Amino acid sequence: MISILAYSNQRDRAFAATVMLGYNLRPMGIKTYIQTLGCKVNRYDSDALSHSLGQAGFEIVQAKDDAELMLINSCSVTANAEKDARYLARRFKAHCPNGFVAITGCYAQTDGAGLAELEYVDAVIPNAQKEKTAEILKSVFGGDSSVAHAVDPLVRDNRQGHFKSSLEMFDSIETQNSRAFLKIQDGCNSFCTYCLIPYARGQSRSLAPEKITAEVERLVDNGFREIVFTGIHIGDYGKDFAENQKMELAKLASVHFKPFEHPIANLLTLLFCTTDIASIRLSSLEPGEISADLVEVLAKYPDRVCPHFHLPLQSGSDGVLKRMRRSYTSDEYKQGLYSLREVFPKACFGADIMPGFPGESFEDHQRSLEFAEEVGLDYLHVFPYSKRPNTAASKMPGHVSAEEKRSRAKELRNLSEKLQRNYASKFVGTSLLGVLEQGRDKVMTQNNLRISLTNPNSDHRVGQHLHATLRGFGSKGELIGTL
Repeated sequence: MISILAYSNQRDRAFAATVMLGYNLRPMGIKTYIQTLGCKVNRYDSDALSHSLGQAGFEIVQAKDDAELMLINSCSVTANAEKDARYLARRFKAHCPNGFVAITGCYAQTDGAGLAELEYVDAVIPNAQKEKTAEILKSVFGGDSSVAHAVDPLVRDNRQGHFKSSLEMFDSIETQNSRAFLKIQDGCNSFCTYCLIPYARGQSRSLAPEKITAEVERLVDNGFREIVFTGIHIGDYGKDFAENQKMELAKLASVHFKPFEHPIANLLTLLFCTTDIASIRLSSLEPGEISADLVEVLAKYPDRVCPHFHLPLQSGSDGVLKRMRRSYTSDEYKQGLYSLREVFPKACFGADIMPGFPGESFEDHQRSLEFAEEVGLDYLHVFPYSKRPNTAASKMPGHVSAEEKRSRAKELRNLSEKLQRNYASKFVGTSLLGVLEQGRDKVMTQNNLRISLTNPNSDHRVGQHLHATLRGFGSKGELIGTL
């Protein structure tokens, strides 16, 4: 077994080089399958990894059965996410005993040492070294002991701020997706009591505005009509900049509209005024990030913003939110959502919600159910509380039983199905703008409805903006429509 994380001295490096040579794999043309787990930020990172590995000579394949190397871009937000990574690694190794399994991502950062001990895991590349993945793996398969350059002794001490996970992973991106993903921010400073993300991704960091502008222009030139902005806290964009950087960005925005206090508002102003991007989708906004500045910019350019907003809620109970150390009350959440709805009255609003947090009573759970309907949410992503090591919540009293968490999660998912159907029903008979997806038989509308086409046209290209009319629901509840 090779553990990038475990290299600590010259003897270890010499031993690892011997093991690498034992694999007897060629350094170029290795068939590589990338498995993505978790959030849209990981999806972006996987696109980056695919590009950089391809540039390094690896052959990226679309089916894991064709692969010699499986690279798992892991998630650590729940115990189940970590379990999924282990299951996929173990299954791949069982199917392909001579294959090679490498794990990167958040799980590799938060418990890389534990992963390194698993017999079916060959390499662990923590987030701190993620941007060097191609270089590391190329060295591994070349039997080069210089792969030890991947070691960062601070990785073993996962205190937040001791590393920087990848924000810029390559200079250009090529993707087969119908829409492009662009990570403008990474990391988190919040330290919610249930969450490992600050330890997995480090402090909040933002990509320079000139680099974002250049990437948007390049993506537009390559035919993308929609760009999804991703990040852990995209509303916090630019708050980590030095004051002179913030002032310069505000100055650039003032040339086209007006300067704002919040950098994200200045960035969007700059992009709307200096690039030809047709649609920007803001993948997720924390309630506290919905500033008056942001709403004003979105209100000025509503036709270039996808009317779909995902606003993590976690609980409708103020007591639970306080114990979670969330930065808002239920009323503040409501006001943020309503401010966006004033600008986008037909928008789709969704939320993450976490049943079974320690101390959550039956009444707290009922409040979450009631609140979701009260504020008019249109879907819920339900993530039952998962005990994460070294978090404050793991030490709290009143842990909810697994059976009760499942029951509460089921109620919330049933509610989500009802909310989604109710929202979609409002648009039956309506022509909606969207993007044609892979296969050319589905359109993802700007307001987050995935419509299966009964009359697909093979002449249309993936990623093309077109209108689809929602006709109703199929036998399995799917949305059916026509061009």
